[in-house]
Formats: sequence, structure tokens, C-alpha cells
Amino acid sequence: MGTVSQAGGGGALSSRVGRIAARPDARFLFVITGLAFLFRIIVILSIQRGNNFAFNDAFFYHSVAAMAADGKGFSTLDGRPFGQWPPGYPFLLSLLYRFTGSNPLAGEFLNATLGAAAVPLIYAIAEKSFGKIEARFCAIAMAIMPAQIFFTDVLMSEPFFVIILLTMLWILASREPTIQTAAMAGVVMGIATLTRGEGPILLLMPLAAWLPRIPRRQLAERIAVVLGVAVLCVLPWTMRNYSTFHRFIPVSTNFGSTFWSGHNATATGKQSYPPPSLTAQAGPSSGRFYQIDQSKLLQKDAMNWIKAHPLQDLALIPWRMLGIAEGDGGSIYYWVNKTGNGKKPLNHEWAERLGTIADMGWFVLLTLFGSALAVFGRSVFRNSVLRAAIAYIAFSFLLYSVVLYGQFRYHVPMEPLMMLVAAPLVAQMVAVRRRRLDASRSTE
Repeated sequence: MGTVSQAGGGGALSSRVGRIAARPDARFLFVITGLAFLFRIIVILSIQRGNNFAFNDAFFYHSVAAMAADGKGFSTLDGRPFGQWPPGYPFLLSLLYRFTGSNPLAGEFLNATLGAAAVPLIYAIAEKSFGKIEARFCAIAMAIMPAQIFFTDVLMSEPFFVIILLTMLWILASREPTIQTAAMAGVVMGIATLTRGEGPILLLMPLAAWLPRIPRRQLAERIAVVLGVAVLCVLPWTMRNYSTFHRFIPVSTNFGSTFWSGHNATATGKQSYPPPSLTAQAGPSSGRFYQIDQSKLLQKDAMNWIKAHPLQDLALIPWRMLGIAEGDGGSIYYWVNKTGNGKKPLNHEWAERLGTIADMGWFVLLTLFGSALAVFGRSVFRNSVLRAAIAYIAFSFLLYSVVLYGQFRYHVPMEPLMMLVAAPLVAQMVAVRRRRLDASRSTE
């Protein structure tokens, strides 16, 4: 009897899976997700750097993950405790490294998997919020967007953070604003805060999505739950920092250097680096508290410069905006094609080609995003998912143009949200074309 039951259950499950797989949208999604993964793997296997890291974020993510995987905790290669960047992405890498060894290629394959997983996730969000045409556009755009592909080839947190952002939107799109939903959103916000410095901005997403839908008192309760759960998620890491450094460091110490980049005598609106004569004032770089002292030093120096040159600092805002709006080609020049010994994996010709493709992808998406806002106007805010996406994009834009500095890297996580905003416009364009084709056929 048990054998018959198991066989019957297995047959029912197989039949159900078969029915799902037979649906046209399932077949479409399977193909597009497979292509997204294939594109990313081709780039990864075509551009090989091995362990020849440039001295940048990817090097630190990899080295900290390798130390954690070896049971040495979150520390640098020389054994000093690490707190300069949020721990989320190196922690994820360290879990993988425990099985594969400290192989950067394994981390890049993880990024490719995350990038491909974003395709069905954004499809589900768009289908739930709009319809199949919009969902298909978002899936295709996510699969082929150049920057989304290129950032899987370096050990950076962008692919993971994109998944976090889309998970938040999926929760908002698929669930009512209950206490349980708020708790789920709080977990996602907590993970986001532990992954990137702009993670707390995610609080604006449920706030914008739920604001017109529920009474203000309920809204305050739900947002309090989101914030409270997020704080509980971050608290263990904050306690680790306090026990390690004996200082209150909520997540990381990198704010000082990022803030200084946008506010100093040599600032151009893009990233700038402090001179050794300034950072030396924080003490020897091998010191246990150097990361903390350097951050405080740079933050204080930037504030002093702002107070002494307020008009000059305000004049940098348009340049920071231009820095954010620049094309994605920088992903090739500053990340993909960077190595420690200067030997570039891509020759100049291919670097230019891929950089141009990345720039084109960004400017096409930016045009569709701006056009959608112009065409639909205030009506775009009737959709809760779009309100959440626009709230995140708008605040991020202000953060990078006023507080920090502008760079293409910062708009990479925003690109999937921009796809969702552009999707209804693309659907309208498709509908207009279909009507014209139908009209032309009827007159023949």
C-alpha cells in the first residue's frame, strides 16, 4: 500500500510539474533564465584574472571571505579584524569557499547564478503588478542588460544586492500589508543593511507602497515592525563590532572615506582619494583601530571643508549628478579589466567594444525610464510597486548627488527597478504596434 501511495504521489507531482512546464510563460521564462545564465558564464570564462586582483573592493571581499572560510573570522590577510565594509557579501562568499576553496571563479559562478535568478524574480513582480507583456520585457531586459552581466565577472556585492531589492518588491507585490509581511520586509531590510551601506534606504519601499493603502496608525505600526526586525537582524554584527573594536559601529566604517570623496578640495563629483599625508594622521595602517580612526579623520576633514567652502561644495552637486548618469562602460575599465600587475585580460579594442555596449544599454534604459515618467505622470504612483521603486531610486539619487559622490556603480542596483518603471510604457508601445498591424491586415 505504501509503495502504491508513493507512486501515485510521485505521478501526481510529475503531472503537475509537466502542466506547469507546458505553459507558454513557463517555457519562455525557462529559456530566458537559461540564456541569462549562459551570457554570464561566457563572460566569466572569457575574461580570466585568476587571483591577480587589483587593490580594490573585489580584493577585500575575496580576502575577507577566504579568511572567514578558513575559520579566522572577518579579518584581513594580516590578521587584523575587519569592519570597513558590511559583512553580507563576504559572508555569502565564505559559505561557498568552505566547499570550493578560496577560488575566485567559484564566486563569479555564484554571481552568475544570482544574476540568472533575478530574471524569474523580476518576471514574477512585473506579472503580479502589470501583466505578461511587462513581465516579459523585464525578464529580457534583466537577462541582457550589459552591466548586470559584467558585474557578475568581478567579486562585487551588486548581484546579491539586486536579489535583495527584488525580494523586497516581490513581498510588497504579492502580500497584503500585514504584521507578518512587515516582519518579512524587516528581515530583507536587515540583510540589505548588512550587505551595502545604502541598505537602510529599503525602509522607504514599504513606506511608499503602503502609504495610501492603510490608515496612518496601521502604517506606523507596520513600519515600526519593519524597522524593529531589521535592527534585530543587524544587532549581532553591531555587538561583534563593539566586542572587537570597543567602539559603537552599527555596521561598517567606510562612510568616512565615501563621504570625503565627495567633499574635499580636489573633489570633481566622482570618486577621489585622500592623500597619504592626510590618512597618515590616523596612525599606522597596521594598527588595530586604523579603519575607525581613518573614517573619523576623513569625515571630520570633509565637514571642515564644507564649512569653509559652502558655495564650492554646492557647485559640485551638478557634477555628482553627471557622475551618476554616466554610462555603464566604466564597469569594464574600472572593474572587469583591472588586475594587480596591470596585465589586462581584455585588449584595448575589446574593452572599448564592451564599454560602448554597456553605455548603450544604460542610456536606452535611462531613456525608457524617463519617458515612462513623462508619459504616465502622476498615474505611475497609483501602482504600489512603482511607488516603492521610485522612492528608492529618488532617495538614492539624492544621496549620491548631495551627500556622497556620483559613479555608474551606484545606479547598477537601481537598473532592475528602472526596468519595472519602464515596463508599462513598453507594453503600451507593443499594444499600439499590434493595433496598427491588425488595422493594416483588415484593410488588405
